[in-house]
Amino acid sequence: WPDYTNSSARFAVRLEGADQSGALTVHYGNPTATTTSDGDATYYLFDDFSKANIDTSKWSNTAGYDVISGCLRKTASTGHKSSAYIYADADLPSAWVAEARVPNSDALDRRGGIAVFDSATHYWVAYVDVDGSLSYWYQFTSGTISTSGSVEWPSFRLSTQKEYIYRVRYSAGAAYGAVVDPDSGSVLSSASKTLTPNGRLGFHFYDQYSQVADIVVRAYSATPPAALTFSGERETLQPFPGCSNGPTDPDADGLYEDINGNAR
Repeated sequence: WPDYTNSSARFAVRLEGADQSGALTVHYGNPTATTTSDGDATYYLFDDFSKANIDTSKWSNTAGYDVISGCLRKTASTGHKSSAYIYADADLPSAWVAEARVPNSDALDRRGGIAVFDSATHYWVAYVDVDGSLSYWYQFTSGTISTSGSVEWPSFRLSTQKEYIYRVRYSAGAAYGAVVDPDSGSVLSSASKTLTPNGRLGFHFYDQYSQVADIVVRAYSATPPAALTFSGERETLQPFPGCSNGPTDPDADGLYEDINGNAR
């Protein structure tokens, strides 16, 4: 699944069942190629909110939320109530990372974050406040907040007119929440909380206009596989005009043969 700008690109590739080393080939530079990108097939949970309405095949408890201008948006300032949270059930691996792109468009409060459920109605939120003063791991039951067991985040402040990444990583019995500056990749603040998720993830937001541009959940490994070698770029030539197949070099002399077998 691609994540790119006009200057760089990052691609996520799901290698289901890969248990030994192999080669991954990347093709690029063909503007007529048909994309095979599929976020739902790549991630354990994916939504870029590109549909006109909330995808209710993924999300539940959707009252108070809507899809507006390509974002999941809170449509009313309900405070901490049942309509403050929305969730999806996902078949998560034993260790995972959830990342959501969250626009911070103005100086209004944007209190809330990614919710990690440990039962049907009880969940912990990596709760972010724009000025960092109320940022904690908070627990909720059906939207009702409790400060018992909360964990405070180190102080930070978010800028307006900027997008941030809210990240929650789970492994070995603990969830690690973080706010990341996507421009620099630096972690602005983070905190961990011991919990046992049940496979249900979502969002809990307090304020109207809080919004999320997308969410992806992928597998996590503390020691991910690393690329051992890079073969370098190899140009893939396009067919000559009027031909359907690309040029070849059957005699391996470094020259490509045309339709008449002439080396060029």
